[in-house]
Amino acid sequence: MKMSHRPWSDLSQDILTLISNRLGLIELIRFRSVCKQWKSSSSTSTAEIESSPGLNPWFLFYGENLSPRSITRTGEKYAIRIPELEGAAVLASSHGWLLVFKNGSIFFLCPFSRSRIDLPSSPFSDLADHVASFSAPPSDPGCAVAVISRIDGRRLVLKLLRRGEEEWTSFEYSYGVSSLDAVKCAAHRGGSFYFFDGQDRLLMFSIKELGPKLCRVVKITDPKERAKCETMPFWCKKESGLKKWLEEDDLPEGASISTCGTYVESETERGSDHVIFHENIEAAEKSDGDQRLKLKGVWIHPRFFQVYKDGRW
Repeated sequence: MKMSHRPWSDLSQDILTLISNRLGLIELIRFRSVCKQWKSSSSTSTAEIESSPGLNPWFLFYGENLSPRSITRTGEKYAIRIPELEGAAVLASSHGWLLVFKNGSIFFLCPFSRSRIDLPSSPFSDLADHVASFSAPPSDPGCAVAVISRIDGRRLVLKLLRRGEEEWTSFEYSYGVSSLDAVKCAAHRGGSFYFFDGQDRLLMFSIKELGPKLCRVVKITDPKERAKCETMPFWCKKESGLKKWLEEDDLPEGASISTCGTYVESETERGSDHVIFHENIEAAEKSDGDQRLKLKGVWIHPRFFQVYKDGRW
């Protein structure tokens, strides 16, 4: 009996979609590169299996003379091509999306699919000392973006943009130098943005009330005292997460790196969601006097989102 052979591309789209929906991120990217039929069948796949609550994010390297590469939670390493990150600065990472500043523009980027969503004209010329967060995926009608900076030692300037708006709203607050140190990280939870300094203080900003509140983070062991205090809906993770992941050959000799943190949800214990802070790891001085290599990195939840219509947010 003569056997007939049919190409894999002849598999029905329903079967191919079922397969692609069960793939991890790297496998999904490879799956989509096989042929047009497989790419079309996986148009709604998101690699959600690798970004479930409770799983650690991946770490993405990028920077000067360095092809972007990612390190997974299992230590596997992959080189990827992301031209959008060349000469760019990542301001925030959440929900599988990055908030990126490049050449005077701000946009959302899903680096693994390279989908991009542009925001209205940026009110910033330089975002070297700014920290940002966003409340939801950019496709969510309720998404809001907040960018904060500290200037002149005493003033905090916050820029807020909600989806559907064409202009950023500016808020300015004057505080004493001892009230809030330079902002090191930001997160969003329960309708409020949280901006942390390098010590134990934070600024809460309610999207609904459009107002700030200065707070101090304290550790309370007495349940009676805890009941009297306002508690945050997540845990602050200030210890270095990067050094636990890096191996000796991950960073070139003499390189320094600045990173962008993220927000990590927990699926097990309520209130154990946590924030990974931004970090700056300085390289040791080189004996030959050569300039040190400055790299960047970002913690990101591995997702694959596609945007089919270009346009503004």
